[in-house]
Amino acid sequence: MKSNTKKSTLKLLATVAGVVLGIGLTVDGSANPVQAAEFNYSYSGDGVDASGVLTTTDSRDANGYLTITGITGQRNGATITGLLPPGSFPNDVPPFGVPNDNLFSTTQPFLSFNGFSYLVGAQPENVFYYPDQGRYAETDDPNGNPVNYKLLNKFDVHRVPEPSSVGGLSVALLGSMWLLKKKRASAKHQLAEKAGFS
Repeated sequence: MKSNTKKSTLKLLATVAGVVLGIGLTVDGSANPVQAAEFNYSYSGDGVDASGVLTTTDSRDANGYLTITGITGQRNGATITGLLPPGSFPNDVPPFGVPNDNLFSTTQPFLSFNGFSYLVGAQPENVFYYPDQGRYAETDDPNGNPVNYKLLNKFDVHRVPEPSSVGGLSVALLGSMWLLKKKRASAKHQLAEKAGFS
């Protein structure tokens, strides 16, 4: 009976540890809110291939968008050196200029027509959703002329798992493996006792 109580307690502790770590609580039980979300992105087409990580706020605006606050990665083998602030590229010059807003959605389309802008060295690039084509596009034209749009064949985004959820899953998995090992050892011991080998 004492052995079953101990096993139940251990199972409960392993489950609680996995849940606590999985939802991002600290050891003292206080909330540890996520300050930013990260998304792996990649896109390609029309002479361009880029990938990396977008960092966003974790709170949405009134329209459900997150704001992109950082970027790392590469474009055509060159390092992306920074995110441009909203409203900075392309120029707000009629009839084509629609400056970036750096807004990001977790559902399709991921970007607005304004899109987000970044630098590769000193060269600005703007990536956006082009509703007239139903596709994503990129431009380095400071006036945003559609003649210079590079249409993209793909634009993929996946959320980067939070370390606390990975840690919680690891603890739960290790706890489960330990309990399974203990259960097998106990079963072998019981069989040995029944056979008179104890």
